Amino acid sequence: MLVDAKLLKLIHPPPFTLSEQIQASCTIAREQLEAGDYDGGCAVLQPWWTIGEWPRQADLSDRASAELLLVAGTLSGWVASTREIPGGRKPAEGLLNGAIAIFEQLRDKVRAAECRIELSCCYYHQGAFDLARTTLYIALKDLSNENRELKSIALIRLAVVERLAGRLHDALALLDEASNLVEESRPWPKGRFHLEFANTLKDLGIAESRNLYFERALGHYKEALSHFKQIGNHRYTAIVENNHGYLLSTLKRFDDACQHLERARRLFDMLQDTVRRAQVDETLAQLYLTSDRYELAERSINLSVDTLEISGEEAFLVEALTTRGLVLCRLGKRHEAKPSFERAQRVAERCGDHEAAGKALLMMIEELSEQLSDDERREIGAHANQLLSNSQQYATRERLQRCLEQISQAHTRFEAQREQKIHAEKMAALGELSFGVAHNVNNTLTGILGRAQLLLRSNDSEKIATGLELIIKSAEDGAQIIRRIQDFARQRPSREFETISIAELLKDAGEMSKPRWEARVDAAPVRLVLNTDCKAFVKGDPVELREVLVNMIYNAIDAMPAGGEIRLGTEETRDRVILTIADTGMGMGPEVKSRLFDPFFSTKGKLGTGMGLAVSFGIVRRHDGAIDVESEPDRGTTFKISLPKVARMKTRDAQTCSPDADTSTGEKKKVVVLVVDDETPVREVLIEALAAEGFEVLAATSGELALDLFDKHQGQIDAVFTDIGMPEMSGWELVTAIRERSNTVPLAIVSGWADAISHQTRRAVNPNWVVAKPFDLNKIVAIAQEIAQRKADSTK
Repeated sequence: MLVDAKLLKLIHPPPFTLSEQIQASCTIAREQLEAGDYDGGCAVLQPWWTIGEWPRQADLSDRASAELLLVAGTLSGWVASTREIPGGRKPAEGLLNGAIAIFEQLRDKVRAAECRIELSCCYYHQGAFDLARTTLYIALKDLSNENRELKSIALIRLAVVERLAGRLHDALALLDEASNLVEESRPWPKGRFHLEFANTLKDLGIAESRNLYFERALGHYKEALSHFKQIGNHRYTAIVENNHGYLLSTLKRFDDACQHLERARRLFDMLQDTVRRAQVDETLAQLYLTSDRYELAERSINLSVDTLEISGEEAFLVEALTTRGLVLCRLGKRHEAKPSFERAQRVAERCGDHEAAGKALLMMIEELSEQLSDDERREIGAHANQLLSNSQQYATRERLQRCLEQISQAHTRFEAQREQKIHAEKMAALGELSFGVAHNVNNTLTGILGRAQLLLRSNDSEKIATGLELIIKSAEDGAQIIRRIQDFARQRPSREFETISIAELLKDAGEMSKPRWEARVDAAPVRLVLNTDCKAFVKGDPVELREVLVNMIYNAIDAMPAGGEIRLGTEETRDRVILTIADTGMGMGPEVKSRLFDPFFSTKGKLGTGMGLAVSFGIVRRHDGAIDVESEPDRGTTFKISLPKVARMKTRDAQTCSPDADTSTGEKKKVVVLVVDDETPVREVLIEALAAEGFEVLAATSGELALDLFDKHQGQIDAVFTDIGMPEMSGWELVTAIRERSNTVPLAIVSGWADAISHQTRRAVNPNWVVAKPFDLNKIVAIAQEIAQRKADSTK
């Protein structure tokens, strides 16, 4: 109500000084505050202060000025809690801090403590619980038992903070302490005491599922209602009705709950208190949820959130956002629920309310577990566990423990399913690889077999020579197919890694691919944009990495028949460098994207081999890197190659092994070589080729027989040709045993796995030559000639 004009005249007679008038007006404004008439309190101070402005303090004593700031700040804070005003509670904080400064200057600790009690309200309504708690403890330190009523109010406000922060037992202990102080107080403090006691008991009953708390809470609500009605405070009467209604809703007494909530809403509408009405809407939403009326719940919670979002009352907003997330889940709108839970968590954490933030995450896991990925569930669960680690609410801790167990079980299932999926994909890829290899190799073998059969029927020497050349070419093509597969599957590089400049690597790739993207005479132009500002270095094989980049540029060109742009760039993290190859081409759908690195998979038809990206994937993997691809149809494609960074260092050439002359063998009429291979066709080809060069050839079908021959002819064997993959004693074991006997005898490894032999392994066994099967006979002849030359040189 507005203060009667006659009453105002009574406090402004001429004998009163201005400071006395201010202090009298402040006393009346306080009475309006306790009655819940905030507008009436503002009207009393209107000659000196208007809400949103700083009071006029000219010619006032320090005490009158401090009193005016205290009452104006208190009114400003409470008005801000009822409706949206510019700056929210910030003006109130400024006024109250000004009052504290003056009272402390006057050495009036009690009045300064009163200011701090009101200031704490500004803080906790904004969710700043830690700041509110600290402020109240400072106030309590300056209050003795002689200030019984003021101290009881401070304890009640501190209990509010602890309850809102989820520390319910701490709140109960504070209220027990306040109970002895409030017995002889006026109705206003008594009403506030019983209201807060009821709220704390209600929350404890919910947290611990104990009906005894609910019964006690109902009694305290009745006591609070009696005290507030006694002083005509409609606002707090409505607050009691709202909380009472919520408790009855929890007890599933829906009809009684609705009556209390409707009374609360009518009172707040009458008082034009939009913020408190929004709280009633949130309570109604929870009631409708409990009674399965989800559409009504959605309407009520949306009204609540819309109001609280612009009110600055973040503590209330957190609860409303969490409730809205739950309502949306019940309506099946789970994609909308997740952002609501996440926002509730963010707002609560910003305010320092770990309990509310943790509960929002906990509810998100409970409601959306199936919609969350395994990584999301684990991340959210870990965050919720961290936030709720000190929760005093048994029910919350129990819910959290259940959720963490569910997350663990879900992760176990996910890993099992992932392993099954990976195994299935591997088997599918292996099947596709085998079919692809069979298709290509069978085509090659058909050409070889058919041509050989034709030659058997022919007596034309020219046709025989031509046919033999075609057979050789077909065999070389087959060998190339196998090498590409080995490139894809190989785990370690065949050459020692070097330190490579990323900038130089990109420049080289751009130059090497230039003929393809620059000279498009009959096609739309392609522009290549190159960013070479990167100063990073990586360890690797420059030939292989250039091959990867050039291959991806070629693919990008093929994906842009209408022209476009290719961008080569880099990003750096603490320990990795990311090379990006982005085009503006056709892009690809999820199905193509999922098979992109499969061997023999191609979208180019006969123009593609299906091995380019598969080999690139193998190369990057051997460099301890990874390839990611982002693409959508008609939106282009971006490849990201991640490689480990290294510090720049001087490169050194790979160590080469130069054979030492063995002068201990003496002069012989023939060069003696030992050939070891368990495959008869390969062994016979080597024997014939070396015999044709005039060598004496000793042959062995296994490592054991070869070692016996080497020992038997010790000092007489001039070189050894050996396979690697043999049963019982492998080629590795054989060459190791030979090296133990002689460090100088030349060794030639002839193997289908030659390209997979790492630089480190080569250094360990120290072979003079490594030849890949199938081999070119000219390579064997060249090695034979080198062996003969060494023999000749050693006998001079």
